[in-house]
Amino acid sequence: MYNCKTDDMPELVKCPLCGKEIEADSFYCDQCGEELKLCGNGHGFKKGKVCSQCGQPLVKAKFAPPNNKSQTEPDNSVVTHNTAVEPTQTDNSSQNDTPYSNKG
Repeated sequence: MYNCKTDDMPELVKCPLCGKEIEADSFYCDQCGEELKLCGNGHGFKKGKVCSQCGQPLVKAKFAPPNNKSQTEPDNSVVTHNTAVEPTQTDNSSQNDTPYSNKG
């Protein structure tokens, strides 16, 4: 009996030129032979010179960073930054904090 693991299956996406399913990490469509281009903002394979979703110039898939190749939707992950503010010393000029007070 053959045991097929879905984790080992490559992610499939559609070629923007011919519409056939291809592996998401392809540089060329194995169906129509065209060189694939990607949006630099992660919108996946596109045709033309710019992304139809964001206007970003397209990059040849073989020159795109590895994390862009299988991404077909924009990355909506949340990035948190340390926004902690150091406490500032308040101006208490109206209060006399010295042990030696000249009251009276």
